[in-house]
Amino acid sequence: MRFAICFGLFLLTSCGGKEGFGVPGEGDNPPAEPGSEQNTDLIDCPASWTEMDNHWLDPDACVAWSSASSPMTWHAAVSPEESQAGGCSENCDQLQSDNYCAGLEIDGITHWRTPTITELENMTTSNPPFSNSDPDLWSLNSDAFDVMAWTASVAMPGMSVLLQKDSAIPVRCVAD
Repeated sequence: MRFAICFGLFLLTSCGGKEGFGVPGEGDNPPAEPGSEQNTDLIDCPASWTEMDNHWLDPDACVAWSSASSPMTWHAAVSPEESQAGGCSENCDQLQSDNYCAGLEIDGITHWRTPTITELENMTTSNPPFSNSDPDLWSLNSDAFDVMAWTASVAMPGMSVLLQKDSAIPVRCVAD
């Protein structure tokens, strides 16, 4: 009985978040109050993958995905705050303060971040229209020893692989 109640609450709360996400200048919802953390309008999630000028809208996760970056190390892709959430501990001192995703502004969207490995795996299995030649992409998730980080590839949907953090591969940033 307890499981059924918890599962029902999980479905109720997880399904409620797919109504839209912040993209400036689009949608019918009023902007957030001035001075609030997010001054963007919400748009409805598209029914299928939708290409915008410089990013893609993901219908399944209701997020925006950037184009793949140039190859870079994990340390250049991930912010110190994200690395802590991804399990990084003793090697976080190698992180750069101005990471790639946090510094992006694409089509007026400024709240980009490095995706989790779960987000990457889900994106790769939702038939994204990206090239199948996309190499592994960085996630913010580290291994238990802080030497490697989890990656996923569009060419191998759902598969994740650990790579050395000093390897040079792209990142696709996500905004929700």
